[in-house]
Amino acid sequence: MKEDIGTRRRRWIVMAVVLSLIVVGSFGGFSVVSAQNPGAICVVQIASSGGKVLSTLVNQPQDFNIAIALPIGTNVSVPVSCDSVNALGLAVANQVNVNVNVAARIFAHDGTLICSKGPFVVAVNGGHGFTFTDCQ
Repeated sequence: MKEDIGTRRRRWIVMAVVLSLIVVGSFGGFSVVSAQNPGAICVVQIASSGGKVLSTLVNQPQDFNIAIALPIGTNVSVPVSCDSVNALGLAVANQVNVNVNVAARIFAHDGTLICSKGPFVVAVNGGHGFTFTDCQ
């Protein structure tokens, strides 16, 4: 029974993330136009070693309109519009009592690596934020 509730919760979180990204795209919240395949879907992958992290993805680091809390985990992926990659901001918070190494990567719709950030050391009870403004 508890496994069924956990599965439902994970599915709800994934659906909420996808619907949030669709809403952001429909409002024209993406400020950068991709030169290759406009409208393509990319994947942001947050990977941590040493423990779980809580991540929040925003549509722009300053004065953001949309903030998406991602599931706590060691390897979390979220779909985003490739057009929005340069405008994204990401914050991660350590959820364990040891230092954690965190890296974020963005993959294009065809699986090629677009951008990589980190690994960064996130201290106990600490967090780290970064943007993807220098990604092409």
